[in-house]
Amino acid sequence: CGLPKKSSSIITRVLGCRVDCNDDEQDLQCTTSLAEEHGAVIFRNFVPRRVDQLALAALALRPLNLDYSDVTDALSKCCAHDGSNEHPSKSQRKQQRKQIEKIKSQLTTPSDASIICQTNWGPQMQSYAQKDPEESESALKRRKIDSFPLSKLRYLNLGAFNYNWGDRRYDLISGATALHSRLVKLAHHATTMAIQKGDGSHKDLTIDFNMAICNFYHLQRPSDRLGGHQDNVESNLSLPLVTISLGAPGVFLLGRESREELPTAILLKAGDCMVLSGKSRGYFHGIPTILEYDDDNDDISHKSEENLLFPELSDEGLLVDNKGDAASEDDQGYVPTHVELKFAEAFLSTVRMNMSIRQV
Repeated sequence: CGLPKKSSSIITRVLGCRVDCNDDEQDLQCTTSLAEEHGAVIFRNFVPRRVDQLALAALALRPLNLDYSDVTDALSKCCAHDGSNEHPSKSQRKQQRKQIEKIKSQLTTPSDASIICQTNWGPQMQSYAQKDPEESESALKRRKIDSFPLSKLRYLNLGAFNYNWGDRRYDLISGATALHSRLVKLAHHATTMAIQKGDGSHKDLTIDFNMAICNFYHLQRPSDRLGGHQDNVESNLSLPLVTISLGAPGVFLLGRESREELPTAILLKAGDCMVLSGKSRGYFHGIPTILEYDDDNDDISHKSEENLLFPELSDEGLLVDNKGDAASEDDQGYVPTHVELKFAEAFLSTVRMNMSIRQV
C-alpha cells in the first residue's frame, strides 16, 4: 500500500482479487493500513441482500419517471430462468446482455419531461425546453432531441442538491425531494463502523448527509469510466464520503494527494462500501475499468438487521407482512414495485452503479 513516489507506474496487484493463498494476508495488511493510516475503510458485502441492492438501484432511477409498460414482456423473457440451478453459459449471457441493451435503449425520458433531478442530459433538456418563436418547425425538429435513452445515462443526483459538473459547484434545487432517511441511516451506519476501524478523524463531527451522486458505467461503452479526480468542492472537506457499489464489479484506484504517486487498486463488487475520511478524503481517485457481472458471487449469508434496508421485501422481492411498528406513508411509497425490481435486476447485469453519499 505504501508505495514510493518513484516506483514503477505499472500496478501488479488488485486488492480483493485473490490469485494465490498469500493474497488474503496481504489484503488484510493493506486494508488495515488504508484504514488506520489514510482513513479509507472498505466494508465487503456491506449491503448483503441482493434484493436491497436492486431496490437501491430501482429507487435511484425512479425520478426519471420511466414507463416500463412497453418493455414488460421483453423484460420477463430475458430475465426468465429455466428452473435449473445451472448458471447461463457465456453465449447465453452475451445474448441476454444484447436483449437488455435493447430494453435500455427503448426506455427513454422525453426531452420535455419535468425532471427535477439532474442527469448528464439535463442541460440539453433545459435548452430544448426553450422554443424560439421565430424558429420554424423543420428547424426545431432538426435541433430537438425527442428523448434520451437510458442506455446513455451517465450520472444522476439524489437529494435537495444538484452537482454542476461543468462549473464544479452544488446548487440547491427548489422542489427537489430530500435524500431519503434510509440512505441517510445507511451512510451514518457505515460512518460509525469506519470510526472503529479507521483513524478516528471524524468521531466528533456532526454529519448531515443530504445528497448522493449516482454514477453509471455501462459495460458496452468503454468511455464510461471516471478519470482521476478529487472531491473537493463540498463546504466541509473533513466530512467523509460514503460510497455503495451496485451491479458489475469495478476496479477503483485510490491515489494520494499528488498524481505522481502510484495509486492502490481495489476491486469493488456489488454490496461493497467504502468510506473516505481523514487524509484519504482529499486523495485522487477514479474508475479505470469495469468487469462483467458475475452472479456466482451473490451472497446473502451475512445479512443482519442493521443492514436490512427493506424489511418489507423478502429475499425474492415479494412484499412481506412485517409485525411491528407501522411504516409511514413515506416509507411505504419508497418500497419499489415488482416491475421496478425486475428491471433493476436486468439493468445492473450490464451496468456498474456507484452511489456516493455526502454532505454538501
